Amino acid sequence: MPIIRFTEADRLAGKTLEKGYYTAQITSLVGPTASASGKSLSFEATFTITKGAFQNKELTVFFNTETSGNSLLGTRQYAPHNWLLAKVAPAVLGVPFAEVPLELDTDSLMNQPLDISVGVETSGGNVENIINGFVPAGKGSAALPF
Repeated sequence: MPIIRFTEADRLAGKTLEKGYYTAQITSLVGPTASASGKSLSFEATFTITKGAFQNKELTVFFNTETSGNSLLGTRQYAPHNWLLAKVAPAVLGVPFAEVPLELDTDSLMNQPLDISVGVETSGGNVENIINGFVPAGKGSAALPF
């Protein structure tokens, strides 16, 4: 019988986080990418946890121009594209929403700390994590309880 070799990264990818705040950073931000129908654009952002027992765990969000709310579709999280402007950028840049530039250089969001609020939901019979909120690094614990 063949042996399948897994890594600790594979094990971490399969773990479900408990509800709470985690310090993370955006380690990948790809897009805009057109949908197959051409009706929407997505920006795929990978948030990597940088501290604690779940360090290096990755959560991905597809910020989409046709999405009106935060949701899971299977194992994929979709959020409105304007969350990059209204929620993510203020948390990363540490500025009020009104001060975020309308021409946002996505490089300014990369590899900078922020705290993400992680929830747990069931989608398609599977328990999945979903990012519900974004605050400046170190501010997540002050936002508790939910």
